[in-house]
Amino acid sequence: MKKIIFALIILLSIPVYSEGKDVFAGRQKKFIKELFQSGDYFNTIAETRRLQLYDNDPELEYFIYTCYYLAGQYRTVTGQYKPAPDSNKYLPLMLLVSQSFIRLEDYTSAYSLLGPHSYAGFEQTAAFNFLLRRVEPLVLAGDFEPLDSELKDASQVLGSYPDFIQLKQDLEAFRENQGINPAAGAVMSAVIPGLGQLWSGRLIDAFLSLASVALPAAGGIYMKNQGHAGTAYTLFFFTGVFYAGNVYGGYNSAMRDNREKCIDNHSQMISRYGRYDPVVYIKFGSVFN
Repeated sequence: MKKIIFALIILLSIPVYSEGKDVFAGRQKKFIKELFQSGDYFNTIAETRRLQLYDNDPELEYFIYTCYYLAGQYRTVTGQYKPAPDSNKYLPLMLLVSQSFIRLEDYTSAYSLLGPHSYAGFEQTAAFNFLLRRVEPLVLAGDFEPLDSELKDASQVLGSYPDFIQLKQDLEAFRENQGINPAAGAVMSAVIPGLGQLWSGRLIDAFLSLASVALPAAGGIYMKNQGHAGTAYTLFFFTGVFYAGNVYGGYNSAMRDNREKCIDNHSQMISRYGRYDPVVYIKFGSVFN
């Protein structure tokens, strides 16, 4: 008899418990949405973790790592987020991790993470946005070699899509806007001190490099002719040191020039086509209402 009464109590308490859980989940979702909209991402993450105890919606995991991304915790996203390939959020998740690698300036990982390029099954707007996110790390890295195959594959879906035609023109302009090879900059400064820096547009660096090599060399020659061999050899030693620094300066100037051009190219692309936004993949209506 006691067992029957106990079982009845348990059965009668289930609806009450369920109703309480539903009420909590509803209030919690509203609270989370308010925190997120206020930009309080860390508390948003903490409260969403609490919600996951009552709601195992896979959208919540993506939402949590979106908050990490928006809070600038890119290493957390790249180090901890391991989405399953069969997830319906797989592509948005991969984009989120790829963009986190971009923020960490690891452009090789950002590009390779997205895997073999395939635009089959995309409608044109989605295909174009996917293409943008794929070429973004290539533009930042100044790696234009894979672009031809990317554009060729995307053209099967995008065809005469206006933004696609414009993007192809922009990428060609970016390709022409590349600076010199850093090794070439070093060779130029080795032939004529300061030439590599001058070619990269750094006039003051070029003048200082030339002066740092020419002046001690001239002083060494003068001192040797005056019979001050010890002083002359000291000046020649510093001439060699400054000459080596000048060669490295030519290499480094070309590197910096290329980097600045890549950043400028990327800024132009973002200005024209828009910046990546992980929030567009969050269905607030279905998840947080």
